[in-house]
Amino acid sequence: MTASIESPASAWVESVFAANERRLGQFLVQMVRDRAVAEDLLQDTFVAALQGRDRWAEADDPAAWLFGGDDPGVFSVSAIDGGDPVRLTTNPFGSTPEGAADEPTGVSPDGNRFLFIRFQRGKGGDRVADTTSALFIENMDGTGLRRITPYGLTAAQKEVWAAWSPDGREILSVAAGRAGHPGPVTCCATIGACLATRSHLFVIHPDGSGLHTITLQGSAATGDYRVLQPSWSPDGSKIVFGLWPSDAGEHIYTANADGSDLTQITDDPYFDYAPRWGRWG
Repeated sequence: MTASIESPASAWVESVFAANERRLGQFLVQMVRDRAVAEDLLQDTFVAALQGRDRWAEADDPAAWLFGGDDPGVFSVSAIDGGDPVRLTTNPFGSTPEGAADEPTGVSPDGNRFLFIRFQRGKGGDRVADTTSALFIENMDGTGLRRITPYGLTAAQKEVWAAWSPDGREILSVAAGRAGHPGPVTCCATIGACLATRSHLFVIHPDGSGLHTITLQGSAATGDYRVLQPSWSPDGSKIVFGLWPSDAGEHIYTANADGSDLTQITDDPYFDYAPRWGRWG
């Protein structure tokens, strides 16, 4: 990056951005489906974070830089010429540095609605650890807001994600607690992030009905585990996600959509994050 503003806060922004640039870039590519536009948005995000560096010193998740501010929400922009952002949502629970955010995760296959996660700021002493979230759906014109899960069902802030199935009939996400025994999130301060000590996959219909757990079937899921950022295969028959067993490292796994045939894909010393299936499978 060429922009540089010398101060402790700007140095902090630069270091956090450098550590997360790839993840943010991958997310933007998924959202706008144009790598050049995503790169421009990523650069704009970095510059804006530098300019607001003192305010963002409290927001250590750089994803907040994309969706945050004093009135965080979801915005739409033209993928053709950029244009002026159009606000679609406004989070009612405060500013991003306080833990509030609306994070979009995808558009419905028919292009008419979008799915997002609303974070409600923590009421306790830790603004991140006490944050709860819920899944929402809204029309692309900003009308028809609907919450489809209760607050607290979805897992912790760094861990939660949601993905629309290719046929638009189901939404895949991550719930706090052991499969079959959902419970409150417990955080691991030693790794510098709020991750549920136990979490599991679930699916739900876009109207909020049909909630059910996906029970992973394989040796890596026999004990406690966490799941991270799940997604679907193009035909909807399989899912891909990060899996972190309590007695092993985190890697990328696939499974059938019902949780059977759990298969490890990566095996390296790195933290593998945000897997996505190629368009052609």
